[in-house]
Formats: sequence, structure tokens, C-alpha cells
Amino acid sequence: MIRHKNGDGINIGPDGSIIVSGKRRIDKAQEDYFLEVKNGNLKFEGNLTIDVTGDFNVNVGGEYNVNSTKKTEVVRGPYTRTISGDDVKTVDGNQTNLVTKGGAHQYLEGLSTIVKGESRYIVEGPHTDAISGVLTMTSEEEVILTSPEANIAADNLSVFGDTGTIGGENIIAYVKNIYGVSGDFSARVRAPLFEGDLTGTANQAITADVTNSQNYSDPDTDPGSAGNTGSAQGYTIDDTALDTTATAKPTSTLLTDYRTKSANGVQQVQIDPDDVQKNNINLSKKTAGVTNKSLTTADIRRKLRDPAHRNNNEFIALMISEGKLSPDFVNVTPPNVETVQDTETLVVQGSNVLGNPSPHLTSKRILV
Repeated sequence: MIRHKNGDGINIGPDGSIIVSGKRRIDKAQEDYFLEVKNGNLKFEGNLTIDVTGDFNVNVGGEYNVNSTKKTEVVRGPYTRTISGDDVKTVDGNQTNLVTKGGAHQYLEGLSTIVKGESRYIVEGPHTDAISGVLTMTSEEEVILTSPEANIAADNLSVFGDTGTIGGENIIAYVKNIYGVSGDFSARVRAPLFEGDLTGTANQAITADVTNSQNYSDPDTDPGSAGNTGSAQGYTIDDTALDTTATAKPTSTLLTDYRTKSANGVQQVQIDPDDVQKNNINLSKKTAGVTNKSLTTADIRRKLRDPAHRNNNEFIALMISEGKLSPDFVNVTPPNVETVQDTETLVVQGSNVLGNPSPHLTSKRILV
């Protein structure tokens, strides 16, 4: 043993162990320093600072675990991370990413983005969505698309609804068949054929056949004629077969079934109903406000010093269900101990009481 007068020193034990004790210790190597330990623990009651002027390399053959109340990283240069496996991150709070330049996210198998609550995607500039498969967009309430100019093109296009408006003052429509119950044309209309009854008065009509039959030619303007009467012009009938091509009539019942029952209908969205996942991460609700994180046995003991926490049934039930607290923790009497009886009722042998002390203060031998 090498000991200072204040008690500090170096002790070499019989088994070869070395204990170094001191209020202050400095190890200084001018060149290289190697420390090799099979298993070990480092414990610092206060702060620990490591200053490395060169590279700092950490090689871990097994797991690398960090447990901290707060972590801050400042990297003054490129940051590269390579993970040969899954990358799982749980954040009990908000997350913010700020990038002053561009970036790219690439997933070679699949990607799911699930949001409970409001979500916004704002782009100042062009935006492109290119899908090689089927693009599905549904909304349980409303879809709003507004732009100074919009183009929709498809080989097979279906637009239908129970009520609403299609068209505008300067819209030009090219269609094959129109099925409707009424029509209102406020401008000149040219149609190839109307099948059915027409009611109304034409602003300009072709000269009636009966008028044509009563017209007389004028010899002065028509040389060779002798004022003969005209002949009825007659009429022709277009007997071309009507094109009756039609699709399913978009009735209210059909549209309701399409929207609520078909594979292309509105998809109902529910994310983490009753906040089950959230409450498994943030334990505030499960513990009735005692804690928002998992506790160790030492943490539980500190919490139980507060009478309000000891009487918190939700907190106690969760700690017992996790196996961190014994169901018998409230029992004052240790297990396997019989109930203590009044000393006045116990059987006493071989004792002589001196004086007149109270029986419960008398030392007695008990038969068991």
C-alpha cells in the first residue's frame, strides 16, 4: 500500500487487484495511451467532457445503447449514416426538419405516410406526380380543385353526379349522345336530326309547300315561261337508323352505391382509434398524469413517496401489470407472518413479576 497522510493512495490486494483512491487524478501520456479492459464500468458523479483534436472513432461489436434525458448534436460538415437493417424512430413530441437546399428521398420497395390530424403539402414552384399504376384519391367530405387552367384527358372518361353543374358561358361540347329531360337554347342551334315532337315557332321558316304550289312564274323575269304555276317542293325523310348507344344511367341510388360500396368508393380513414399507440408511448393518460415515460424500480420508489401517487389507482395498476411493483406493496406486515396478538392474552411460563408494572411492558417467554 502506498498511502498519503490524508488517506489517498494505491492498494495492491492479495488477489492482485489494484485500487487507486484520490481526490484528484491526472493521467498524462506524451505519446500513445492504451487501456485494455475485459469488462468494465465508468461512473462519473458529475460532468464528463471529452476533447479530441483529431478523429474520434467508436467501434462496437455488439449493441450501442445511449440513454439520456437530452441529446444535442452539432456537426460542422457532412453527415453520413449507413444502416444495414431497419431504422426505427419514435418521437414523443414534435419533429422539425429544416433544409436550406434541396434533397431527395428514395425508397426501392414501398412507402406509407400516415397522418392523424391536419396535413399540408405546400410547393412554391412546379410539382409533378407521376404514377406507373393506379392513382386513387378519395375524400370523406369534399375535394376542391381550383386553377386558372385545367386539363383532363383520358381514353375512357366518366364524370357523373347526382346534382351539380357542368359547363360555362364559353364551353364548347362535343358529344355523341345526350340523354336529358329538357333543354333551353338561347342562341341559334343547328342539329342534324330531332326524333320526337317539337313545339314552338320558328323565326324564319322555309316557304311552305302549299305556297310553292301557288307561285306563278313571271315571263318578264323568266323568259320562255308563260306564267305557269309552280309545283310543290315536297320533303324527304332521313331514315338513317338512330344511334341509341347508352351507358348506365347515373341515378341517385347508383351513385350512392358507387360512392359507399364499390371498390372505387370513398375510403374511410381511422388512424390510431382511441389513441392506443400514442398512449403506449406517452404514459401520461395511463398513469393519470404521474409520468409520461417508462420508470425504473428506483423511479417508482421515488414516486411512491408522494401520498397522491400511492393513492393513484391507474398508476399503481399499470406498474403492477408491468411487473415493476408487487401487488403486496401496500401490506405493512411481511408475508408468512401471523397476526400479532395482545401480550395480555399470551400464555406465560417461568416468570416472576417484580413490582407492579403494566403487563404489556413485562418481558415474557412465549411457548410456540
